[in-house]
Amino acid sequence: MQRNPDVVGICETFLNNTYSDSEFYLNGYKMYRKDRQSLGGGIVLYVNDKFSCVRRNDLEQSDIESMWLDIKIPNQKTFT
Repeated sequence: MQRNPDVVGICETFLNNTYSDSEFYLNGYKMYRKDRQSLGGGIVLYVNDKFSCVRRNDLEQSDIESMWLDIKIPNQKTFT
């Protein structure tokens, strides 16, 4: 039986606004990205479509390369 990961995180993506989300689409996943405004860096998170997610921009800081999501697992509490 093949199982797909629930969450995949990639750092050092080197993406910026010249790349569209559609270029990095993964079937069955929602994509969240935070591009770095200078050379290097960047984060992409892929979360399996079976989960409900909300990005928590209120927890992010511009000087720290991080991303926060609230993820709701069916029949369980939401976790950040």
